[in-house]
Amino acid sequence: MIMKSAATLISSISLICLILAFTKLNKKEVLPSKASSLVEWYGKLLEKSLAFIEKEDNKHFKDSVQLYIDTCKVYNFRNHTRLEPYICQPILFNKTYDKALILVLSRTLDLGNERVEYIKYISAKYVKGKWIFKVKTGHSNSFSYFKNSPTISDTEIGMNILNRLVQYGYINGGEIYSDKLFNSDMYVLK
Repeated sequence: MIMKSAATLISSISLICLILAFTKLNKKEVLPSKASSLVEWYGKLLEKSLAFIEKEDNKHFKDSVQLYIDTCKVYNFRNHTRLEPYICQPILFNKTYDKALILVLSRTLDLGNERVEYIKYISAKYVKGKWIFKVKTGHSNSFSYFKNSPTISDTEIGMNILNRLVQYGYINGGEIYSDKLFNSDMYVLK
């Protein structure tokens, strides 16, 4: 019995070593380079976004966005909400940090009472010492779930949205600051 367990353990260790060796030799097949660069890109954008919010001079930014979400008359962010709508990272800024595209995540229920999550886009612009905001109406991205399937994380949603913005042609993959995005129809405060 002990010999059989030892043989099984050695066999399992050998299999793990083989998988690790295969992973190192064939990185593209196991972990596509695009996914790896998407993760790095997301990390850099998240770092810039959090650094901006954490600066003492910018503490009001997050509160101002939340106030806009709570009082917006053009779009009801709280329509059938399961949880309060909130900022989904990363916030995309221009080089001078006076324009931003903010992802707002609403976890809601659809008409069939199934879980669904929506990302709405808020454009932000710093003018005369204060931030102004405007929601992009008529456009959102959604993530639907069937029955009790697990929801995806905010990080996965953020990375998925970055990928979609590249596919839509609004930004180039890997860009930290994109003039193209702020000149596109995604950004509504020209």
